[in-house]
Amino acid sequence: MNLTMSCFMCTRRRGFSLIEMLIVLAVLAGLIAVIAPIGVNTLRKSHAVSVAKDLKTLSSVFSSKIYLGGELPEVIGELGRNVDGRSFGAAWKKNDDGQYNYFVFTNRSVDFETVSGVLIDSRQGIPFGIDDFTFLDGGLGRESLDSETIYYSLVGENSVAPLTEFGSTFDEISEG
Repeated sequence: MNLTMSCFMCTRRRGFSLIEMLIVLAVLAGLIAVIAPIGVNTLRKSHAVSVAKDLKTLSSVFSSKIYLGGELPEVIGELGRNVDGRSFGAAWKKNDDGQYNYFVFTNRSVDFETVSGVLIDSRQGIPFGIDDFTFLDGGLGRESLDSETIYYSLVGENSVAPLTEFGSTFDEISEG
C-alpha cells in the first residue's frame, strides 16, 4: 500500500458529532438544574444557622459578663474578639428589682424560620418598649432596628420587651 491509498482509505472519524455534543450538554444542564437549588438552599440554611450560633454566643457572653463578672459591657467588642459591629448589636436595662433585661440582635439578611428553628426564643421585628434600654457602643444601635431585625436573649422570651404593648404572641395580643 502506498501513502496515497492509506490516506484516502482512512474513514475513521476524529472528534464528536454535533448530536453527541448536544446530548452531553442536555445531560449537564439537567444535572445543574437539579443540583443548583439544593446548593443554594444549603447555603441559605448554613448562613441562618451561623447567625443563630452567633446570637446565642453573644447572648451567653453578655449574661456571663453581667451575672458572673459583675460588670456590664460598654462596647460590643467586649463580648468577643471578632464581633462585627456592623452586623450585631446589644442592649440592656436594669429593672426596678435589680435584674437586667438584655438582648442581642442582628441586621443580617437571613431566613428567620431557620434561625427560629435553632433558637426557639428568637424574635423578628422591633421590640416594643425599648426606649430605656442602653445600646452598647461599637455595634448596631437603636436606629438600625427594623421589621427584619432578628433578636435573642439567653434568659428567655420574657426577658426582653415584647413586640407590641399587648405582647408578642397571637394569644397575648388577642387577649390584650
